[in-house]
Amino acid sequence: MTSNITNLLKDTRERESRKGRLLMWWNQLTGRRPKRRTNKKIPSKPKQSTLRSNTRNRVHSEQEAVEQYLLVIGEPTTYRWRSNTSPKKNIYCKHTDENGRQLSAEVATMLKLQTSTSRSVGMSAPVSLLDWYERRRELIIVMERPVPAEDLLKYIERNGGTLKEDEAKIILKQLLDAAMHLQRESIFHRDIKTENILIETGSEFTRLRLIDFGMSCMDKYGTSYSDFYGTPLHVPPELLFQFTYSAEPTTVWQLGVVLFDVLHKRAFSSVMFLIRKIRISYRLSEDCRDLLKRCLNMFPEERPTLKELQRHPCFT
Repeated sequence: MTSNITNLLKDTRERESRKGRLLMWWNQLTGRRPKRRTNKKIPSKPKQSTLRSNTRNRVHSEQEAVEQYLLVIGEPTTYRWRSNTSPKKNIYCKHTDENGRQLSAEVATMLKLQTSTSRSVGMSAPVSLLDWYERRRELIIVMERPVPAEDLLKYIERNGGTLKEDEAKIILKQLLDAAMHLQRESIFHRDIKTENILIETGSEFTRLRLIDFGMSCMDKYGTSYSDFYGTPLHVPPELLFQFTYSAEPTTVWQLGVVLFDVLHKRAFSSVMFLIRKIRISYRLSEDCRDLLKRCLNMFPEERPTLKELQRHPCFT
């Protein structure tokens, strides 16, 4: 009896400690101070329609600080990477090719995708690289620009804040196929989210395109990473607790994040999900809830692989 009580107290302390670390990490990320107890009246919660926009603004400010990209409107799409030194010496994510050249990860991964596929421009899920230029203080990347198209986040907002399950499954199936294509080419995207997915609105059927390989890297099977690149709000749990993460479990987690954002009006946050401030909706079908639970499993070894996801009832 005494040992059972001791174990129960130990488990309780571990859960509270884990929750405390999550809250501390969240406060450091958002710049918030721990709340003090007060007798003041608690303000009412913001409306659901404002929650997604507020989170989106916070994500964009974090992304700008990390990526340092400037979007130049043109046809095709042109991205400029700006720095105070030569881009060869100050590329945030870089890769050394077979000839010893240092390229940005975005250029290196898109070149590999370009040489590995026989499809022409506009036929593959990842957008195609058309050209790139290295200047003294900036890197200019010219990419295919699908027209007409909009990112998945705007597409969701234009359709009332959520999509129907049938359409969400179509989008996730295409995203899963794109993720498996990257895995076969040993490429780890690291930042799959609604803002980095384009929906071609001009096609008869829903068609998905994957963009923004600025955080990507060449991945070797079994490699573990300790430095996080991507969107902080979508950080995988294993990085918070084990201080390491790997490609496939993280990609599966991000697929779950995308599906959650597509089917819920409130934007996803890893920390808020882990401390159960946000939950999977009970209004979803049993298969869809099961898919979300599997992808968003706290333990990476218990998440399904990409091949196992293909056999899920949602896609069969």
